[in-house]
This record gives sequence, C-alpha cells and structure tokens, in this order.
Amino acid sequence: MRHKFNNWVNAREKIEISKLSSFKISSINLVTLHSFNAGGFLFFPQIWYVGYLKVGLTETKYPQLYLTLKEREIEKPDTISGFREYFFNGLSLKSPWQDEVKKEQRTEVDILFFGDNKAIFFFHSKNILSYHENLMSGDLANSQKLIDFLGISGSSNYELTKLILAKNPNNISIFYSKEETLTDSIMIPLKLTLVVPFKGGIYNFCLHTAPNLKGFQYGDPSVSKGIKLQFFDEKDREYNIALSGASQKDIDFILSSIRFTE
Repeated sequence: MRHKFNNWVNAREKIEISKLSSFKISSINLVTLHSFNAGGFLFFPQIWYVGYLKVGLTETKYPQLYLTLKEREIEKPDTISGFREYFFNGLSLKSPWQDEVKKEQRTEVDILFFGDNKAIFFFHSKNILSYHENLMSGDLANSQKLIDFLGISGSSNYELTKLILAKNPNNISIFYSKEETLTDSIMIPLKLTLVVPFKGGIYNFCLHTAPNLKGFQYGDPSVSKGIKLQFFDEKDREYNIALSGASQKDIDFILSSIRFTE
C-alpha cells in the first residue's frame, strides 16, 4: 500500500510544479489577448470563443472545469485537547490520528504517515501560486490593464481564487457581451491550474472563529481517497495541505485545530 502513497504524492508534486509554469505562460498569453482591446477586440467575434470553450474544453476531457463550487459548513469537534500538535510552514495543526508511523521530507512536500494508510501532506510555500503576483510579473502596464479589465483590482488572492472556481463552461453563452466572453475565456482555463481531478466536487468553507481561516476543499472523502485543502489566513497568505484516508469528520477536526504562527 505504501507505493500507492508514493505515486499519489509524486503526482501531486508534478501538478504543483506544472501549475507554476503553466500559469506564467497563460498570463503572458492573456496580456497579449488584452492588447486587442485597443483595436481588434472592438470587433472580437465572441461566438468563436464560446465555441472553443464548449467544444475544445468538453466535460469528458476536462471534468474538473464543470464542477460547481458549493458552500460547506465546518463541523467543529467537541474538543481538540490532548491531541498531538504539528508545526510547519507558518502554521500548526493537530491530527485526529494518534498512531504516527514516520515523517518524510521531499522536495515539494513534507509527509506525516499514520496507520491504516492515513497521511497528511504539507506543500512547501515556494510552490504556492499567487495570482496577483503572477499577473503582475510581466509588462506592468499591460498586466495592470488586464487586472482592471477583469475587475479584480483590489481583490484578495482568496477572492480571485473563488471567482475562478465559480466559473463553468456550462454557464457561458453567445449572447454574452464581448467583455463577459473575454473574461470567461481567461477565467475558465485558469480553473485548470487550480483543480486537479479529485472526485466529489469543490467546496468553499469559512471558519469565523479562531483561527479565522477560509478556503476550499477539493474532493469528497466519501468517494475520493485523497483530498486537498487550500486556505488563507487574515493576511491573505495561502497554505496547501492534502490528506489521504481522512473522513469529513477528520478534515473538520484538522481545520478546526489550525493556528497560524507567523
């Protein structure tokens, strides 16, 4: 069974690395697209882009694009006292599992293994995307124009992520305005950089009491052996962990135990 863990982690590492490079390439292409706004975009045939999004990005080929973002309440446990606490990358959390087997450090992730094939994966912060930073990494003037055009100026990284995850090719129409069509043609492909094909959907959660975090759960543990948690602190700093073998109760326990240490 241990080799399944290794395969799962290696796949996650490759996804995290590819997300970085693919997004930077995408942002450059999007800035180029936006330059059409000065002339050619005034006559931009939105029907072509709607056709591309519906035919080129089909649900069969890219099922993650068609997942609907759902709200989910975190069910806080009665107590988290007496459980072991772990520290990593500016945060601490407690595990509902007491039978730690070993720790393992890899290039992109640190792993805590427990009995019954359970594990917690801590992804290193250097591989976590910041959409605003990447959008602004190219030509400053064009990047700012793109941000203004998308209407995300002043948005937090969390808000931008939520906006992207809410996009769905099923919701676009040839009757959209040119501006709406171009916005969706940018946002929908960006969803591919966020959503790896975990089974069961995408969920938005907020914990309004300490530690006051909010974020997204990728996957439903009732149908997926692995799930990913992407969450943000009050300063809009992003953290990513993944869990293997966790129930929804375990997930809510871990989220409720998180404390930010920086």
